[in-house]
Amino acid sequence: FMIHVASHAKDKGLLDPWTSRLKRLYSSSPSASRWLLLYLIRDSDLLKQMLLKCPTLKIRSSYASIIAQAIKTLAPIEQGLYKQSVNMLKKESFTESIPSSVIWFIHSMLDFPKTSRRQHYDRFFFILSEFAKIGMAERQFLNKKGLVQNLVNYYSGRDVGYVNSVPSST
Repeated sequence: FMIHVASHAKDKGLLDPWTSRLKRLYSSSPSASRWLLLYLIRDSDLLKQMLLKCPTLKIRSSYASIIAQAIKTLAPIEQGLYKQSVNMLKKESFTESIPSSVIWFIHSMLDFPKTSRRQHYDRFFFILSEFAKIGMAERQFLNKKGLVQNLVNYYSGRDVGYVNSVPSST
């Protein structure tokens, strides 16, 4: 809530202190980190708005750094649940019973190119990069999801599942 308010305030001076405060909170609280990721999964429109559509890099960066911190806090705790979570994602609709909120969140994020035109994907890639830097299990998950191939297809407009009309850069 506070980062949302600070990001929309006329005076952006509050953004950095609140971003730092929230990152410290999420770094010390796995339960708060899990809550954040689950909240953003349920409200994907807010996530897309702040991560992809927001025209201000500083706001997108603050938002992404908070999300990345939550992921970094939870990933070491949830790594043992990745395989089970991936298997559940194949079989079920999304419910909070999926053991790894990190895997569920990243899985949900990977659908963004299918539903959003190219916008400000810099922070989208930042979060995926921070996730991949955590370790081999995270890189294997992204590889198994076909991240690189899907993004190449998206940018070339070849995959029916991705947006066919890609605006040209100006």
